[in-house]
Amino acid sequence: MHRHGYVSPGTPERTQLMLEMDQLRERIWREAEHRRAEPGKDFLSFLANLQIDGELMPLQEVTDNAWLIISGGVDTTTALLSHTFVHLTEHPEYRRRLLPEPESSAFDEYLRFFNPVQGLGRTVTRECELGGQQLAANDRLWLLWASGNLDPRQFDTPDEFRIDRSPNRHLAFGIGIHRCIGANIAQVTWRTVVRSVLTRMPDVMIDVAGSVRFPAVPVINGWISTPATFTPGKRVGAELPTV
Repeated sequence: MHRHGYVSPGTPERTQLMLEMDQLRERIWREAEHRRAEPGKDFLSFLANLQIDGELMPLQEVTDNAWLIISGGVDTTTALLSHTFVHLTEHPEYRRRLLPEPESSAFDEYLRFFNPVQGLGRTVTRECELGGQQLAANDRLWLLWASGNLDPRQFDTPDEFRIDRSPNRHLAFGIGIHRCIGANIAQVTWRTVVRSVLTRMPDVMIDVAGSVRFPAVPVINGWISTPATFTPGKRVGAELPTV
């Protein structure tokens, strides 16, 4: 999913990637089929055995929903977290504002300022005019959330990062009936990771010069890699199995 965000179309790497994506979908289908027969406590088991109006969802719909969750929730979150820790490296004065618990305003401002999803496409359903442009049915539009998040009519000093900005009616999750269904999960994930990293690795620093951005931003505004240095602390949690 990470490579899907930046590998360029029309390249051998992209062709190989799409084959792997097809294999992933096939595996999700097989796993869903298995979990329908022998359900566990995992989320795929929940989807595979979810009944709507007394009937189980077809396996195709189970697979499609699982795929949506994976594709929509993996690289978007890592992109936002990468931007967060790069920003904290360049502006360490903000670290104290994120402990012991990140302020809710910080999450929204990182989303607004570093918009992990720059925009999404929409299909025009009927002839109309938008912004002085005449549009016909089936024309394609690119809704640029990132541009809206810098609208001076909505945000005071929009080009400035303000960790306590409020109100903050950003469009990072979209708007209306298509607003991201995973918005609340994204917030919990971001807050948990930021708190955990800054607590366990308080001196963590991103090697910004050695970090690599996506070569282009078709949808996801992310980083290929953000190497970091930190002082190792005491190990916590379960031990990893040895091979």
